[in-house]
Amino acid sequence: LQPVYAITDPYLNLFRGIIPPIFGLDLSPILAFVTLNLLTNATAAVGCDVPQELRLKMEAANIKRGLFRKCKKPSPFPLIPANN
Repeated sequence: LQPVYAITDPYLNLFRGIIPPIFGLDLSPILAFVTLNLLTNATAAVGCDVPQELRLKMEAANIKRGLFRKCKKPSPFPLIPANN
């Protein structure tokens, strides 16, 4: 378990100073997970705001490379993975 501690302790130590142990129970991982979840959702939301012009360029490049093909019917997801 030492490699796990070596990876997670620097992140959890940021929160151990904010929340002291209660009855010997370390609650800092709860705040760490909530913070990580908020950051994940915030970065995912930023990725959704791609300008129309840039999205069209990306779609054209992906179609040219054969990564995706256009759907025949309109859908909220204009590109679907190509079946190879």
